[in-house]
Amino acid sequence: MKEEHALEIIRATRTFRNLPANLVDKLAHSARYEHYRQEHLLLQAAQPWENLCFVISGFIEARQRTVNGLETSVLPVQAGAWVSWSGIFPVQTNNLIRSEIWVSGKSQLLTIPCSQIRQVAREWPQLYIQVIEEVNYLFYLMHDVVFFNNLLSGIKKVGRALLYHNAVSSFKDSTIINVTQERLAQTLNISRQTLSLHLKELQQQKLIEVGYGRLTILNIEGLRKYTVL
Repeated sequence: MKEEHALEIIRATRTFRNLPANLVDKLAHSARYEHYRQEHLLLQAAQPWENLCFVISGFIEARQRTVNGLETSVLPVQAGAWVSWSGIFPVQTNNLIRSEIWVSGKSQLLTIPCSQIRQVAREWPQLYIQVIEEVNYLFYLMHDVVFFNNLLSGIKKVGRALLYHNAVSSFKDSTIINVTQERLAQTLNISRQTLSLHLKELQQQKLIEVGYGRLTILNIEGLRKYTVL
């Protein structure tokens, strides 16, 4: 990826708005392009984030496994978002994220060393305020996910999960969600067969369109109204 393409991405994202041009240039100069043809383990459990990653295509997902092989995952971070801000605010070694971080196949990432972002923030401290706003937004989404996940069931739970997938990539107003039905079922802790029935009903109501390895929200407002408590 050419440096001008990195500049375009950095300038277009809300977090780096108002960042002085010379500091944007610094970030773009240190940025690297990564392409994964197959699903890949990006970070081992408890390994610290050293790079902030912008998802150009595909998605990044956190997974955890039990000693007896059970696996769960959180909602994938879709294209159009940065992950993970935890690398900007280093945590203590005894409080590291215990999840594996995976990147999907056919994915593209733009990465910037977290150390470089901290250096830029020392020159322009206002950046920390904008990063905190971003973290707060993601924290709000996570709180909402837990809240509705406990109160909703069945098709409404599935519909609301699709809205959260979309919200994570709302910076680009994307309506396409790249996730397999098997992975989505695992995230929601429901059977693949049950998920398929719910997705089919949502499609019949013209709220979504089901494709191979992806889902498209056709009517976001309609889906929001359909999944209210």
